[in-house]
Amino acid sequence: MDATSSLEVISARLAYAGAAVTTIGDVLSMISAGIALKLIEEQNGQQTSNGNGNESNFKQM
Repeated sequence: MDATSSLEVISARLAYAGAAVTTIGDVLSMISAGIALKLIEEQNGQQTSNGNGNESNFKQM
């Protein structure tokens, strides 16, 4: 195997490793965004239910 072929193989391996790292980073970002969205939805749901409870308490008065 000559030097050019060896460099091409090393370059291809590095490109493969870089793509794998990028993909893992994208997956972690997606999971993080999903968790944040879930928390926001839960907070909005609690605010809505709290708001409805206050309104019904006001009507009862």
